[in-house]
Amino acid sequence: MQVPYTAALTLALCATSVLAKTDKYRLIWNSAPASSITVAWCQKDGDNARVHYGKANKENQELPNSHGVDRKDSHLKIESRFARLNDLKADTVYHFVIRDSNSESRRFSFRTAPGGAASFSFAAGGDSRNHRDARQRANRVVAKLRPLFVCFGGDMISKPTHDHWAAWLDDWQLTTGKDGRMVPIIAARGNHEGKSDIHSFFD
Repeated sequence: MQVPYTAALTLALCATSVLAKTDKYRLIWNSAPASSITVAWCQKDGDNARVHYGKANKENQELPNSHGVDRKDSHLKIESRFARLNDLKADTVYHFVIRDSNSESRRFSFRTAPGGAASFSFAAGGDSRNHRDARQRANRVVAKLRPLFVCFGGDMISKPTHDHWAAWLDDWQLTTGKDGRMVPIIAARGNHEGKSDIHSFFD
């Protein structure tokens, strides 16, 4: 059966309106990882973005808490947004989505750090620069192993340009598991980053 043009157009517009207009997601630990985390993303369209989050046990369970954007940054023509979540419970899985005036992201999750002495695993490295194949493979390993966090010691890119950083942030999405589990990053500056890069992309 052929779908009338007007109906097809309406369906296409409805589908477009719910597609996420956000991308380049990352979680950042800058302090108190047992009780806080920064959710960061790039905003392509839409207004009044908020992070909706909570300790949901079921995939479609409503997320009871929400938090707006604490900081905006437009560096190298990359529009970053940062929402700093506090008063979280230690060693707890939280789920979240990002909603704005015309879109909603997929559902993600993360685990907070233990509140006291505990065993944990983490990944550490650096100097990925523009070696994209190796960088992508390493990021897929992170998604598979699910360490508590990644400590990235700098030289993420070869040159502090829009294209290099956009590619790095796109490749970072490979650290997210198929089920939406994300791994926080602790980022440091190397000699290849610009003086504002780490602050601009990792708050």
